[in-house]
Amino acid sequence: MVFHGTKTPSLVVYKKDGTVETPQFHPEYEAEDTSAGINISNLGPYYTEIKYFIQCLKENKPIEVAPVSEGVKSVELALREWEAAKEYVRKHQQI
Repeated sequence: MVFHGTKTPSLVVYKKDGTVETPQFHPEYEAEDTSAGINISNLGPYYTEIKYFIQCLKENKPIEVAPVSEGVKSVELALREWEAAKEYVRKHQQI
């Protein structure tokens, strides 16, 4: 699978049998916006996540897809990686 957000098609799937597929996305995945002052060529994942979140709030449903706890885990992992990278640099600068 190869993803290039700036190319068309943006996603190409290369299968083991040699066939190549280019999945067609729902129109909401191909939305574009420059209102924030930056070029966001594909709002799909952002739009879908926000749409789901708002729907859960409106319907008073629990957030089961990408809950806050998953975001917290991602940030904690990123912080551990950052600390490990800093330690690596410290060790290798002393050599």
